[in-house]
Amino acid sequence: MKLNTLIGCALMLAACSPDATTTTTTPDLDQGDSTMQYQVFDESLAGELIQVSVGDIFLVSVRVNPTTGYSWEPTHPENLVLLDRDYQQDQIGASDGDSPQMVGVGGRELLKFEVVSEGEFTLLMVHSRPWDEDSEIDRFELAFATED
Repeated sequence: MKLNTLIGCALMLAACSPDATTTTTTPDLDQGDSTMQYQVFDESLAGELIQVSVGDIFLVSVRVNPTTGYSWEPTHPENLVLLDRDYQQDQIGASDGDSPQMVGVGGRELLKFEVVSEGEFTLLMVHSRPWDEDSEIDRFELAFATED
């Protein structure tokens, strides 16, 4: 099974779930083909307090279409470290997951974070064109607190 197919299946399951904090098996973004268990969070959790522990690694999943010039940029506190980012284009056409990369097709970007210190903190995600100060089209915040 191809890496993109595995990520796509995991994201579709997470997106269909009424609970946006589902734990899903996804490829470890910086470890090649090995797989790890991560919690996946998205904009549906804005306004809620998410409980985490120091050492936790989680993914933030956002819809994106890089061909538009727009991207999601995280502004994160010292409590979080951005470990990796990975774009997965939506699969169009072939049902076997072997569809070609197509220009103009959107997808999901996974941002991998690690919790490195205790406290309450907020991750701000801004969707804009990095070179254009007035291009923001969306934003959301995820609030976190470390468990005792």
